[in-house]
Order: sequence, then C-alpha cells, then structure tokens
Amino acid sequence: MDSEWTGSILAWLLARRLAAHQDSPPMRTILPAFFALTFLLLGCSGGDAPQDSNGADEAGRAPLVFLDPEVPERPYFRDLGSVPHGTRHTLDYKMLNDGQRDITVRRIDPACACSRISRIGYQAADGTWISGNTSGEGDVIRVPGGAELEFTIAVDTALLKPNQDKLEMVRFFTDASSVEERNTRGGLFDLEFHILSEKLFQLTPGHLSLGDIPQGAGGGSQLTIQTGQPLLPCRVIGVIDHPPELEVDLAVNDIRAETMWHLAVSLPAGLPRGAWTGTITLSTTDRNGEGNEGRLHVPVNAQVVQDVRIVPQILNMGLIQAGNVGTLAAEMHVLVPGQRVKILAAEITGDSAEHLTISYAPLRADPEGRDMLWTLKIACAADAPKGALNAIVELTLDDEVTPNIAARVQGAVR
Repeated sequence: MDSEWTGSILAWLLARRLAAHQDSPPMRTILPAFFALTFLLLGCSGGDAPQDSNGADEAGRAPLVFLDPEVPERPYFRDLGSVPHGTRHTLDYKMLNDGQRDITVRRIDPACACSRISRIGYQAADGTWISGNTSGEGDVIRVPGGAELEFTIAVDTALLKPNQDKLEMVRFFTDASSVEERNTRGGLFDLEFHILSEKLFQLTPGHLSLGDIPQGAGGGSQLTIQTGQPLLPCRVIGVIDHPPELEVDLAVNDIRAETMWHLAVSLPAGLPRGAWTGTITLSTTDRNGEGNEGRLHVPVNAQVVQDVRIVPQILNMGLIQAGNVGTLAAEMHVLVPGQRVKILAAEITGDSAEHLTISYAPLRADPEGRDMLWTLKIACAADAPKGALNAIVELTLDDEVTPNIAARVQGAVR
C-alpha cells in the first residue's frame, strides 16, 4: 500500500472520530484547521519527484548512474575475495551525471582506515583531466551534466584484522536526485566491498624485537610461527634471506596435529651503537601445502647500547621549590650478562655543579666491591638560586671497555 492510500485512510478515520464530537465548542474551532492540514499533507505526499526533460527533478538535481558495473544487479558492490594479508588493492568506478545540471560530491567517508579515495575526477569536454579534492576539507568535486565521474578506492590489507571476512563501506554525500542502486537515500549512497585478508602464518610475538643489547656482548631473541588457521596444510620451508650480521636458526616442532616453527636470532658483539633493523625472509608453501614460492617476512629490530648505562638517561629533577632540598633516584645497570663493575669516582660538572651532590652504592657487591646494579642519588641544595638546573654527572668505572659513563642533569628551582 503506497503512502497516498495510507494517508487517505488515516485522514478518513481521524475525520470520523472528530466528527462524533464536532458539536463541542473546541471541535468547532479545531475541525476546519484539521481538514486544511490533512489536505495539505495529502497534496504534498507522493513518490519520487518528477523529472524534467533535462533529467533533473523539481529541485534542479540530476541523477547519477553507474557505468559498466561488475555485477549489474548490485552495481554498488565489489568482491575482492581472499587476498594475502599486507597487500594493497584498488577498486575503480565510473558514474555518469545523467542530466544537464551539475552534481556536487560534498563528502566521502570511508568506514574503515584500510580504505581511502586515491583518485577522483572527470575528463572535461576539451580532454583535460579535472581532479577532485581529497584533502577532506570542503567539497570534493563538481561534476558537469553529461560528464563521467571516475574514482579509485585504495585498500591496504595491512590495516585489516587478518583471517576475518569483512564487508567494508565507503559513503558518498552528493546533491544528486537519485543514484542507480538500491543502497541509497536521495544523493547519499554507500559503496561496499567484501574482502578476506588472509594470513597463512601467525607470528608470536608479531615481530622480533631484541630491545637494548650491549655493544660488547650482543643479544638475541626468538618467536614462534603457527598457521593462521587451525589445521591448514601450509608449511614454512626454510630461511632464504637475512642480514649477514644476524645469526638465524629455524627449528620445527610437531605438536599433535599442529606444526610450530621456532625462529631464533642473535646479533654479535661489536656493532655500532644505535638503532639496528633488518628483515628475515622465509620460504613457504601455498595455502594447500604445495610449492615453495610463498614468502614470509619477519622484521627484526634492536638498539645497540653501551655495556653500562645510567637509567634514566636524562636525570630530570623536575621543579624544586626554592628553599627546599630536591632529590632524584637513579640507577647504573651493567647489561653484559655475568659482568660486574665498580664505581671508582663520581663527578658533577656544569653551571649548577656547586649546588648538586651525588652518592652511590652497590645493590649486592662481591668481595671486590663490584656489582651489576648500582643505586644513585642526586641532591640539589636548599640554597640553590632560582632558575634552570644544568649539569653533567660522570662516573668513572673499573671497566676497560666502558671506563666512564655520563648523563645530563636538568630541572628548575622556582
């Protein structure tokens, strides 16, 4: 039953109800106004707005029509199917402004961070390409009547949760009178695409982080590899590439019906201090356990540091009230396993040195007074003048590789 018949029946029923009380004084005033309002609403109701000979409705809006859809009965839908996790894909669309009036695309809102509009525009009558605005600020593009709007949705599967079927949506806000698809309200319409970002193997943890490794000893770590879904027949075959300084070992462990792989890595001593990154490439079968062309990339990172260091690296005393003593607790760590050192002396230099003192003590010293962990305490005197604190703490050690270490002291007295 359409809206006109529904409105007519409701108006007739209400009119009968009111007519039963029309002799009462209030009804003699309300009834004429009610009938006037009813006929006004019925006159305004109806289906789609009529279109003129130029393809525009009474408000001057033109329709948008999909061109060459992959599935004619579902022009707004695309199916990317199952794709390898971490890959990138594009979806290309063409839509016709099927009228002589301009259509403005006001806004485009992807529902997922994995998708974005990478290109949008149309070819003008003189053959030039008119690009739209993809900055997210202001209208996107104004499409002349008869022009073909072209746009591309870029999809990055690295931003999707792997091994889950997803139906993603990109919403368009336009001033078109209609769009030739079912998933629309006037000029607002949704484009949908299905995707399964398939990850054949699951890394635990997700990458190899060696953390801080001492320059004089090196360090290592390991992770476990499992199939992304239970009982998949895919397999890791072996290591085919890795940084030359990185030692890599891959071991297989069959546990009941599931196979697990253990990847262990280590970096040697003597590397330059600073950040270190690399990638290990493993060969794998395909999803069905066949071939050896699959590739699994495992990122590795580490920070090569001094064998002995002060923690925190910057000794921030914060804000100290004038007239009060300020203190800060810190530590000295020996990172080389099994190694112990002794602090022979400590010195503070710099602009604020005369107002600062330092004391230190081992946690559990050996008979020679050496330890792997030392506690430090920096104090600022109560008579320190107002202003910024700026100094350097330097420790002298009995270690040949690291004879001394230093850290900056900062803060302020107010």
